[in-house]
Amino acid sequence: MFKKWKARRRQSRRLIFKFWDGARERRADPMEVFRAIETDPKYRIGVTDILVDAGDHESIDTSLAMIRRVFGVAQWTESSPGLTEQETLELMANFCLYIAALKKNTPTTPTSSSATEASIWSESNGETTSDSVGSGFADIAAEPREPSESASA
Repeated sequence: MFKKWKARRRQSRRLIFKFWDGARERRADPMEVFRAIETDPKYRIGVTDILVDAGDHESIDTSLAMIRRVFGVAQWTESSPGLTEQETLELMANFCLYIAALKKNTPTTPTSSSATEASIWSESNGETTSDSVGSGFADIAAEPREPSESASA
């Protein structure tokens, strides 16, 4: 019994993004979801989501298909559980918000003193940077990434 509890606990820590699929609550590894989004043949990060916001029907269909495939959710019908089109698009928006919060709460590698000084200088001179979450996945995916310590070794 203890082994089953321990295995469930370990699994719940690894798969941390929680969402409703229309029938039950599920969890997904955010990195696997991100990779699946990046490799979708029709969805173009930074283009498709802007067109969805503009109401382009083809882009909406492309986004819905990608989201359903990536998260493994079914389309809602009266005879089977699933997500409506709006709920499906909200699932992607919630994932983007989750990733933005995760990035904000994840410690980064130490910065050099010159980078820190530049940051302090711009703050003291009243320069501001946008820290808000954008409307789509492109805002999150386009943010610059810190090089890992292992890559420089």
